[in-house]
Amino acid sequence: MTQSSLNAKTISELSNPGEGSKIVWDTALRGFGIRLTKASKTYIAEGRVLGRKRRVTIGRSDVLSVQEARREAKKVLGKMASGIDINAEKQEARARSITLLEALDEYLKSRDLKPATAAEYRARLKANFPDWLAKELKAITPTAVVRRFDKLTKEHSPHVANGAFRVFRAVYRYARAYTATDAGNYTLPECPCQRLSDLKRWHKPSRRLNHLTDDQFPAFFEALSQSHNLVFPDFMELILRTGLRRNEAATLTWEDVNMKAGTFRIRAEIAKNGNELVLPMSDQVRALLRRRKEAALGATAVFASSTRYDPRKSLTRLRESLSCEITIHDLRRTYAIQAERAGTPYSLLKRMLNHSSAGDVTLAHYLTGNDPKALRPYVQKVSDMIDKLAGISTGNGKLAHIESQ
Repeated sequence: MTQSSLNAKTISELSNPGEGSKIVWDTALRGFGIRLTKASKTYIAEGRVLGRKRRVTIGRSDVLSVQEARREAKKVLGKMASGIDINAEKQEARARSITLLEALDEYLKSRDLKPATAAEYRARLKANFPDWLAKELKAITPTAVVRRFDKLTKEHSPHVANGAFRVFRAVYRYARAYTATDAGNYTLPECPCQRLSDLKRWHKPSRRLNHLTDDQFPAFFEALSQSHNLVFPDFMELILRTGLRRNEAATLTWEDVNMKAGTFRIRAEIAKNGNELVLPMSDQVRALLRRRKEAALGATAVFASSTRYDPRKSLTRLRESLSCEITIHDLRRTYAIQAERAGTPYSLLKRMLNHSSAGDVTLAHYLTGNDPKALRPYVQKVSDMIDKLAGISTGNGKLAHIESQ
């Protein structure tokens, strides 16, 4: 232990270490010292509170004089001797003043979320709680939560209200755990969203079951064939014939496509469950991708020159043409239904849709092979069934060969 009579002269003569830190204790006041690091010299006070060692930062030497720091250290050491934990008080004060925006920042830093997910969480809070972002969490009461929940429900939708407050609840609960003391005591009250549960206010989610019915296939393909956008029809058809998620199809690159092997890959960083998946092509999908390759020679992405294809305008026109609110995910759901009709075993169906097997011990540990050969017969059967329903007679999926029903 290094000791010295701390004064302006001795402190100025102390050299900062090149790495790590070093403490020099005052010979005049026990528990008072200065901590040296590569970049600074900081006064500290160290004592025991109810038998436990506690160290408190007093201030930097370029801000406080040694006399000011020693006087402050005496106060701190006196409180410690009385059983007062200064650090716990500071921690509680920070917790009491943490704002919703600060809590969100800490939450996002702690979670390994995809950039798009993190951006969505931030956007939801900013859109639905703009006046709460700078407000201290402790000031957001259960009554305020219920009022805002009802307002979002009325002005937007039950879905928006549920979604906004699920994000709020996750951020608040994290902040409550993050700001707890070392002894495990919470410094923030219970999450005010608990009032929504107590009052049974949460809206029950309505499970979406929309999909293309058998009689809609001809009109769907006919509408695609009339599209002025040359990329959009292939994009929609690929999702219908493969069951890909929107983002998986929109970010597909030619590096992911192996025409020789008749397979394509969903990269782990794109897949929702974080698992890479190699899928076989049906004959129809192979023809579709060949068309795309010929139409955009030299392109990196299958569907756009950018990193993510966005077909919102074309989708709006398709809905108008079909007179129904078809969504891209409805096509994925349609694919799953046709795959089930084709007799696809459950374990293979999960792999075709790249669903997580985390809750299924057998699938997670014994049936996780990624051999596309096992999937190929069922993938082909689904595409053939789609051709039959749509009235496509050539088997290559070309929209120009639709027969009238």
